[in-house]
Amino acid sequence: MAMKIRASVLIAALSLAFGALAAAAPDRGEERIWTGTNGSSFRGTYVESMGQGGKIRFFTTAGKIVTVAFGNLSEADQKIIEGFEGKPAAGAAAKKSAFDPDKFKDLPAADRNLMPERKPGDFGGNDDESMVDALWVSLLWWNSFEVMPIPKTGDFDKKAEWLHEELTRHIAPRGRSAASDQETKEGLEKYFSRRLEDIGSCKVSTIEEAVKHDSLLVELVKNDPVIRASGAFICPLILSKLSKGNDIVIIRLGMTYENGKDYVECAAIEHIAEDGAFSMHMYGKRLTGKMAEVPKAKATKPSWDDKLYEFVINNRDSLPKNYVTEGARFFAYKDTSGLVLKPYVYKTPGEPAPLPKD
Repeated sequence: MAMKIRASVLIAALSLAFGALAAAAPDRGEERIWTGTNGSSFRGTYVESMGQGGKIRFFTTAGKIVTVAFGNLSEADQKIIEGFEGKPAAGAAAKKSAFDPDKFKDLPAADRNLMPERKPGDFGGNDDESMVDALWVSLLWWNSFEVMPIPKTGDFDKKAEWLHEELTRHIAPRGRSAASDQETKEGLEKYFSRRLEDIGSCKVSTIEEAVKHDSLLVELVKNDPVIRASGAFICPLILSKLSKGNDIVIIRLGMTYENGKDYVECAAIEHIAEDGAFSMHMYGKRLTGKMAEVPKAKATKPSWDDKLYEFVINNRDSLPKNYVTEGARFFAYKDTSGLVLKPYVYKTPGEPAPLPKD
């Protein structure tokens, strides 16, 4: 009996000890002071580790993202980050396949207000606003601002026509304009590996993957009860965070006529503000307007979620004529999908480097 009591006391003591240690360990999203080996310090929140033995990103109280080499952090802070990741983040065991940001160029900033208004029909497309067309306009934008080149000699028209044929060959070889996300990802992988293998590559994620792999967006979803409850990532707040910098954002929209017929259309997002104001590219035109939430009672499809948004277009005269006369409307709902593309250009041409895994 005495042994049982002593064992119980020991277990209780160990539980208290481990509880104290757990309480002392900072939470992954906790704001704290981080210190460097040189004694300098700053206050902020851990965001992510960019590969074993690589750089660490923090979000400071000043509202900026800062990047610090893991080895430049104090030993205590290194152990904290190792705890976040659940494994050592430095040392000789670092894998060669780990993402190393120093092996990629700092890319010029492309002006999101200057995505090109180009009609696919003038360059071999069908003007049906397919996934190919939305990606084509977006890659032309990258090329215009020297983010990622079109690997074809000649003037702009020749490059644009070649690119449309190339994307069609890899993404929609059988004329399927509404290629799935997986087909699109595989097609883009072929395009980059075959045509830009010595120059750079592109990280392609679904919108859901992009949200779940971004620590700041994960926190945003966690702290927003409406988004968390509905699971609807296609909303103004999330899209406003994704459509930033040089990132390409493609969204599939449900297009419905007054007679009830509906189709899927793909759009290249230029901007979306947190209040829903947007600009996007379809049919070779820049369309502007506002995302407006539609009450479930007014939804035309019984399967649509109660977080249904309509992309109300201001310049409807820019739509194809039959879309105007037949009362076309554009919707995003819980199951709406889309893609996010992040560009990476190798610092040394011909020396490819692994992309981040998430």
